[in-house]
Amino acid sequence: ADAVVGHSQGEIAAAVVAGALSLEDGARVVALRSRAIRALAGRGGMVSVPLSVDRVRELLPAGVSVAAVNGPSSVVVSGDPAGLDAVLASVERAKRIPVDYASHSAQVEEIREEILSVLEGLVPRESTVPFFSSVDVGWVDGSELDAGYWYRNLRQTVEFEGAVRSLIDAGHGAFVEVSAHPVLTVPIEETAGDVDADAAVLAVGTLRRGEGGMHRFWTSLGQAWAHGVDVDTAALYPGGRHVPLPTYPFQRDRYWLAPPSPEISTDAWRYRVTWRTGTPASQPLPATWLVVVPEGHHEDPWAAGAVRALTARGAQVVEHVVSADTDRERLAAALAEQPRPDGVLSLLALAEQPHPHHPGLTTGLALTTLLTQALGDARWAVPLWCLTQGATSAFGHGEVHHPAQAAVWGLGRVIGLEHPEFWGGLVDLPAEYDERSAATLCDVLADGGDEDQWAVRAGTARVRRLSRAQAEGTPARRAWRPNGTVLVTGATGAVGPYIARWLSGAGAGHLVLAGRRGADVPGAAELAAELAVSGTRLDHAVCDVTDREAVAGLVERLAADGTPVRVVVHAAALIQIASLAATSLTEFEDVVHAKTAGAVHLAELLPDLDAFVLFSSIAGVWGSGDHGAYAAANAFLDAYAEHLRGRGVPATSLAWGIWDTPNLAETAAMPGGLDMDRVRRQGLPFIAPDLAVTALQRAMDDDEAFLAVADVDWARFAPVFTSARPRPLLDEVPEVAALSRQEVPAVAPVTAALSEAELVTLVREQVAAVLGHADGDAIDPKRAFRDIGFDSLTAVELRNRLNAETGLRLPTTVVFDHPTVQAIARHLRAELTQETATRSVATAVAATDEPIALVAMSCRFPGGVDSPEELWELLRAGGDVISDFPSDRGWNLEDLYDPDPDKAGKSYVQHGGFLQAAGDFDPVFFGISPREAITMDPQQRLLLETAWEAFERAGIDPEDQRGSRAGVFIGTGYQGYGTNAEIPEGLQGQMVTGGSASVTSGRIAYTFGLEGPAVSVDTACSSSLVAMHLASQALRSGECSLALAGGVTVMANPEGFVGFSRQRGLAADGRCKAFADAADGMGMSEGVGMVLLERLSDARKNGHPVLAVVRGSAINQDGASNGLSAPNGLAQQRVIRQALANAGLRASEVDVVEAHGTGTSLGDPIEAQALLATYGQDREEPLWLGSVKSNLGHTQLASGVAGVMKMVLAMRHGVLPRTLHVDQPSSHVDWSAGEVELLTEEREWTGLRRAGVSSFGLS
Repeated sequence: ADAVVGHSQGEIAAAVVAGALSLEDGARVVALRSRAIRALAGRGGMVSVPLSVDRVRELLPAGVSVAAVNGPSSVVVSGDPAGLDAVLASVERAKRIPVDYASHSAQVEEIREEILSVLEGLVPRESTVPFFSSVDVGWVDGSELDAGYWYRNLRQTVEFEGAVRSLIDAGHGAFVEVSAHPVLTVPIEETAGDVDADAAVLAVGTLRRGEGGMHRFWTSLGQAWAHGVDVDTAALYPGGRHVPLPTYPFQRDRYWLAPPSPEISTDAWRYRVTWRTGTPASQPLPATWLVVVPEGHHEDPWAAGAVRALTARGAQVVEHVVSADTDRERLAAALAEQPRPDGVLSLLALAEQPHPHHPGLTTGLALTTLLTQALGDARWAVPLWCLTQGATSAFGHGEVHHPAQAAVWGLGRVIGLEHPEFWGGLVDLPAEYDERSAATLCDVLADGGDEDQWAVRAGTARVRRLSRAQAEGTPARRAWRPNGTVLVTGATGAVGPYIARWLSGAGAGHLVLAGRRGADVPGAAELAAELAVSGTRLDHAVCDVTDREAVAGLVERLAADGTPVRVVVHAAALIQIASLAATSLTEFEDVVHAKTAGAVHLAELLPDLDAFVLFSSIAGVWGSGDHGAYAAANAFLDAYAEHLRGRGVPATSLAWGIWDTPNLAETAAMPGGLDMDRVRRQGLPFIAPDLAVTALQRAMDDDEAFLAVADVDWARFAPVFTSARPRPLLDEVPEVAALSRQEVPAVAPVTAALSEAELVTLVREQVAAVLGHADGDAIDPKRAFRDIGFDSLTAVELRNRLNAETGLRLPTTVVFDHPTVQAIARHLRAELTQETATRSVATAVAATDEPIALVAMSCRFPGGVDSPEELWELLRAGGDVISDFPSDRGWNLEDLYDPDPDKAGKSYVQHGGFLQAAGDFDPVFFGISPREAITMDPQQRLLLETAWEAFERAGIDPEDQRGSRAGVFIGTGYQGYGTNAEIPEGLQGQMVTGGSASVTSGRIAYTFGLEGPAVSVDTACSSSLVAMHLASQALRSGECSLALAGGVTVMANPEGFVGFSRQRGLAADGRCKAFADAADGMGMSEGVGMVLLERLSDARKNGHPVLAVVRGSAINQDGASNGLSAPNGLAQQRVIRQALANAGLRASEVDVVEAHGTGTSLGDPIEAQALLATYGQDREEPLWLGSVKSNLGHTQLASGVAGVMKMVLAMRHGVLPRTLHVDQPSSHVDWSAGEVELLTEEREWTGLRRAGVSSFGLS
């Protein structure tokens, strides 16, 4: 590299590459600084704003500052959440960055000293590669990159745009972004476009999302090399050598693979729109209609006439007038207030005036878009019909009186694809109202058939069809040649050079390529030199064609220079891929305005042209999902060409398929870019540019007003395009007609006998066919369909294929209801064999006494215990995890403690067991947004983590359980998360689910797709054992196939300490001294434990590890005892005997009991006496007694499962850990009443090992 420059944390990597930091020091800066940033988590955030930095600074509220200036219209701001919300509200296209801290803001000053301290020993050195600082916007020799610099790197604004400008000024013309996916190349290109550089500037990435291998890296290197960047090939191919190609001046041979020959006929690519006579079926008109009219058009002849016609036919009509100022939310709310009609009739398209807030759109187009979104939001599944006036040439050329309304036709075709559930159709009415047409309109609305594109004139109806333009070999009308100056707009884009070469080859003497960057584009000088050889003078002009004054100025200058414009090729375009539901009006306007405004300006400023060529798209002809705005814009161009023809202007609109330009793959890889594989799979091969210009020449030779040019594989495209509903538009395409005549083969009855594994193979093959893979081996049966490229259209195509293969009638939602290959295969098996719950019930009856295998465990406990292995290390070492109160939970520690136990609102204890970083979570991993995550009780988050780990530890892919009858049984209760917290506006509603104990088990089931029982249990300290008991019962009864069981407690506030202080129930030092004479109360703690349970026979069959076996369990209640919360020894004896009976064991066969043992002077003696009376009788060896609470404290709702985990670990290691804090056995217990001894020392455990675990609730 000639130099390195970094962005924010990327400067650390740049410093390592430059040699200023060693790899170890670079990693140290990243790790230690990231750890310091944790202190800022949860109090800030960052937002990307697509405006200039000056404009952004004008908008900034208090508490928000500029974090990074990436380019002329790319700025990142950071600060407190409230201020960022204000920015998001004021800038429509601003986007939140998924972080919960505010880098490059004043908040960073809080961790200044920590950063300087942890990085104090950093030893930077002089760099071997020049290092350009985006902090100081200048060169740094490397030795300055000390702790202070890395603090400033985190605190100060990233001046990346300034750094790029300086580097370009210094002569650097190529920028290679080293990252997992290019995010800075666009800002670099924007900056380069704003700099008066001597040469074009290259910005290229290295890797891309989903393409992290060497193939992508080599491709990027090749791209850089092709643009003149030196590549060290010796480092890539050691021992290789350069082979000189004979391209010296005298030979002129070209050593590149040849493209397809332009002589290949493109006649098969040429299509026209025709109109056929249509006769609506005689059907009753739906009873109720909502007629939506734009404000100010209520009395228009067609608005009033349509209402009269519907009413005369017996329909009940409700009119709803929509103002231009309405928005999506208000319109959806207004719909919600209306009774749901049988149909919606929109006359919004009649409003052709510019929208007041989005002048690049007509009010009619904007409101129709909003109406579509509102219908989707309101979930109305009633047909929407959109009316226009004079927007088509259905009854002859030159009669398109209102081309602006034609944009609604392009939009409507996309609505039909994206929202077939509420699409009715389009009807174009005559420019002047007449009663016969009004009556025919009612006939169309009552038709109920498949036709959705109608035109009505004088009572006659026609329907729209696509047909081949000409038979192959039909002679052209003329040989068109351009004369005078040809103005090409959008020529700095990908297709521009091909258009220029075509025009030059056709005889153009003077070309003017107009674009926003003028000649400041890669290859501009080379193209000019190339065309000069052919005698064509090429000029570049800086001109934004959406700016009427700029276009007028250019036209006037060219005329003044004696080179007036005689031909225009309008190829300007902006594409944005997004569903209608996810598109804002601003984004919609950007796309439409880029196409339509320039066309209108050019036509009006140049009324006397020899030719006016408009580059349109097939998206406007038949619609394209996720291209609503683009389809609308191109439908306007097609209609506008017909409109201009009617006024004598020789206009031609060509609706193209996708040109296969060199930068297509690069633009497709950008966020929101075109999915090239999906397009090919759906039957739309890309058009070779040399063949495209051949078709372009033929269209000009034939003097076409409109022509669609696309290479379509109808065998692939038609089934996808017609999957949601029939599309009569294609009925006259020969290949489509042939497909419809093909007989559907009868379904082989063998499918009913297929096993689930065979059905998996069948589904994989069909998925591969839909996605264009060679065979099913490429399809992972466990991956979600959305992750392998499925969308609504491909989902329906798969449904159709499966219907054909199996003879079933599967719903269109089958892919979404069963989102993996395996899930669909299970569903098909059930449908084909008509399986019911009978078999499961029969199996369950036979398994009522089967032992339950514990196949996995996971946990989080105080002292940094994050795994069963770490728990065992703690137990063997006799560890004690009790610590001071946490300082990161917002507790008022100074005011909380008072040694007086009678002091109200105080705790006489200041120690307990607390989870480290209890608030840390990876929401994205679980598909949860950061906004939702902050509303979730940390207990829910920790349970998700431990549930995932339990599956993994059992060797089970969690995705395999989606749709299974696995159950969830969780001991959990409300611990005060969110109490006394300031909840940001807009999040209060999510706190209902985020803080609800009842939702806790459901959250796990929802996240993993488990369909067995999901039960939240709150019996206080016994909750997790009760959960295990219920899970075991559910497994034995067949209610579930697998069960997650456990418990959790995370104390979000100190109220428990305060409450138990009033009862004098806490140990002063925070430690549980179980069964000890020194027992003085419990020590409160927290934690989470999860076990995965399975029937023993299933565990063995499935090859899952069997860590231990649950032979039996029991639960009961004291009944009317000494008090609501007083322990009852007789009740404890009863439940112990019930559990032994359930397990089929004698008390003497149990070696050890992990007791409840909280360390209270009342509860422990009662429990000990119950143990002596049950386990302590009729045995030769003593029963060993211990309590994990002596190590962890009382983990409350997780305490029972903690005891189970301790016993399982002890069994597997053959060691009984000692119980801590026993000065001597409690003198309140008559230890001579039976054979029971405390585990005050570690003991070896041999032979057949059996243990009991007890846990008792509060009441």
